[in-house]
Amino acid sequence: MPLAFHASRAAKYEQQEQNAETYILPFIARGISVDDKSVLEIGCGEGGIIEPFLRRGGTGVGVDLSPEKIAYAEKAFASYIEDGRAEFVAGDIYDDEISGRLEGRFDVAIMKDTIEHVYGHAKILAKIKDFLKPGGVLFVGFPPWRMPYGGHQQMTESRVGKLPYYHLLPRPAYRRLLEMFGESERKIEGLMEVVDTHLSINDFERMVAETGYRVVAKQHYLVNPIYRYKFGLKPREQFGFVSAIPWFRDFLTTTCYYLLTPER
Repeated sequence: MPLAFHASRAAKYEQQEQNAETYILPFIARGISVDDKSVLEIGCGEGGIIEPFLRRGGTGVGVDLSPEKIAYAEKAFASYIEDGRAEFVAGDIYDDEISGRLEGRFDVAIMKDTIEHVYGHAKILAKIKDFLKPGGVLFVGFPPWRMPYGGHQQMTESRVGKLPYYHLLPRPAYRRLLEMFGESERKIEGLMEVVDTHLSINDFERMVAETGYRVVAKQHYLVNPIYRYKFGLKPREQFGFVSAIPWFRDFLTTTCYYLLTPER
């Protein structure tokens, strides 16, 4: 079965909040103050990443395709919503009605463990520029495709989810293996979507330049900070010499943090 925390919205919310407080906000602070900021999170899930910004006097908008996740966030943030400091929207960021309400409003935009699920990575990077104020920043965190669990196979229902790297098999062989272990067609289709939208470090950095962003800060991790809360593992930054080796670094890097700003 999937790891327990993937089935618990409360657990995911808590992990999001703690990871943001301890690692994401200090990283963003390398480029901009995190106090009293307007924040947009795309793919916000249960909304935990937004909460530390609100505690610092800011405002937040979360957008997610899942109505269930948005419903959870609306309950968790009820007092902030009532005060007009938070809003959560179930929908697509490309929807004209949604995007029109967001243009030019935010100091900080966030995509955490979201961009690797999106078709058209460069398209969404370019779109987010419309939502930022002058001097605004975009935080992106994602697991490189070739890392041990870059296929999100930990979401599977069977024992096969504990095996690393097998998502790198040729697509037909990967699908067949999932079928052999009894995974549902719905689960398999979701995992095939990750195959189709996968993202490498090289591809991401190339698209950052092509879409007119400047890298303010970046950090690659050998041990993802979120593993502290999921597995009790101590986070470890990636060795500098590994981060400097294109392609190879993807196999040993469990997540990447980037802070970007549009080059006006």
